Amino acid sequence: MHHKYLGVMLDCSLTYQKHLENSAAKTRTGNNVIQKLCGINASTLCTSSLALVFSATCAPVSINSCHTNLIGRLLLHTLRLIPGTIMYTPTHWLPVLRNMLPPKLCRNETFLHKYRKIVTNPELIQERLSTAKIHSIKIIKIIYLAEQLQQNNYNSRD
Repeated sequence: MHHKYLGVMLDCSLTYQKHLENSAAKTRTGNNVIQKLCGINASTLCTSSLALVFSATCAPVSINSCHTNLIGRLLLHTLRLIPGTIMYTPTHWLPVLRNMLPPKLCRNETFLHKYRKIVTNPELIQERLSTAKIHSIKIIKIIYLAEQLQQNNYNSRD
């Protein structure tokens, strides 16, 4: 049984597999809508794909999940639907050709934005985090990743 908290399907191992499967189903629906938009210009199609498919919903939660490829494949399929790219274009060039961030960089950027928001707001949970004993290895890895990204002045546009 999966519990839902703040729109995220939680599982025992914190891999968020069920949540990412549901997100992949929503992404598939967005791809179907974009496929029906044939005949419109590339900029409108690009904007539509950003709105329907490339949402950053729950990106900070799923950043360390091993199931992010469920959505990644669908995002690459969406990029191939936009005119100007052919099937033989290498997948690492697809976001560059469409002037979009690759999914991993987009997840990192969203994650770092949320982390900075938590750290700079004195009324949020970092007061409790500093006094609480953190036992979960996954939570420690996420906090370590956020601190590393911030120390390196991470900018996905560079």
